Amino acid sequence: MRVGIIGLGDIAKKAYLPILGARAGIELKIATRNVAALHDIGERYRIPARYSSVDALLEAGIDVAFVHVATDAHVPVVKALLQAGVHVYLDKPIANTYEEALLLVEMAEQHGCLLRIGFNRRYAPMYRHVKTNETPDLIVMQKNRTSLAGSPRTVIFDDFIHVIDTLRWLGRSAYDTLDVRWKMKGNELAYVVAQLSVNEHTAIGIMSRESGLNEETLEVMRPFEKWIVRDLAELVHWRGTATVTKRSDWQNAYEARGFGAMVEDFFAAVLRGGDDLTRDMLETHRVCEEIIRVIEAK
Repeated sequence: MRVGIIGLGDIAKKAYLPILGARAGIELKIATRNVAALHDIGERYRIPARYSSVDALLEAGIDVAFVHVATDAHVPVVKALLQAGVHVYLDKPIANTYEEALLLVEMAEQHGCLLRIGFNRRYAPMYRHVKTNETPDLIVMQKNRTSLAGSPRTVIFDDFIHVIDTLRWLGRSAYDTLDVRWKMKGNELAYVVAQLSVNEHTAIGIMSRESGLNEETLEVMRPFEKWIVRDLAELVHWRGTATVTKRSDWQNAYEARGFGAMVEDFFAAVLRGGDDLTRDMLETHRVCEEIIRVIEAK
């Protein structure tokens, strides 16, 4: 399988190149306008196929593409790939707005191509351990940052989207009630809290951009049972007594965060010729757009 990697920034270097560079059965080709990065990465991973544009990469021929460019470039880059019949793995978010995201999803469907989004929490081992077929009563997830206040759209679509997607994946894919609370400092979003509810299930997502700590915690509660996951590295399960599971010192960070399993699932979906996740991942974008509209309406 001919695999193109477009964009060689931090996320490509930290998460995807270590996985793809060691994977058997694929022919890697890389593309970026950064000449120095193109040479350095090509030499490090012994990749001779190096291109300075998407057009040149497409002319060389690829079957699938991993796209790690800035979000502002997602729409033109992904359009070109889909028009060429290339299956696409794309960093979140799909685009800066739900309307643009919908456009790309519909385009992928029209061209018979896979469009998979990098929601890695769905594949993180600690979170997969918590997920069961039984919907929990209550989910609370926090993803806090220090000194990272930003515009509502940037905060929600670039970061809080992980919280919303994880809540939907662990709980219910559809909710009938959305309540949003937030704090603005000038034009910047300092914190946001979103509560999603349906019937007797409630999921609460919290993000502070001015916290005293960079942290990610997940709490899942069912009758007489509770799980807490801290920073994707420690799982505490209470059912009468507490059981603590910690990430192995030998486990790579990108495996603990689900990147390895996510990449393999994408390849499996390409080989079987279909995917049932894209529309569900698009729904996460719709919920995030609704949160932004609530904030901007005030």
